[in-house]
Amino acid sequence: MKELLIYNINNLDSRLKEEELKIGLYSTLIPFLLSFDFFKYNIDIQIFLENLKLKKEIKPYVYNSRTLIVAKIAREIEKFNKEELVYNIKFFKEYCKNYEKENNVNKYSKNNKNKEERIVQMLNKYSRNKL
Repeated sequence: MKELLIYNINNLDSRLKEEELKIGLYSTLIPFLLSFDFFKYNIDIQIFLENLKLKKEIKPYVYNSRTLIVAKIAREIEKFNKEELVYNIKFFKEYCKNYEKENNVNKYSKNNKNKEERIVQMLNKYSRNKL
């Protein structure tokens, strides 16, 4: 899941229309914020969000709940213009690249070798005759 999410983040294209950028940012940022892989504690999300260009400052009580954080960010994304979207997407990509470097996350790839390995794992898990 983590690799696929990072792959989708890296493929966000700032040359799209404003509405398409918003949809892309919604679909990547919300699972990113809800994921415990990226942010173990809610306070870690605060550090990330302080670097985004938001129209309103997020109050400290918001960081008590991830769903409340997501709701506030969704409203913020809705208000963004094209320039703010491009800036935030660029920052989001840089943050993910730094995360990949620090944590040695493999990029999501669609080669047959990975598919074969997953098939063998599934067969080993559920079959009577182990491969």
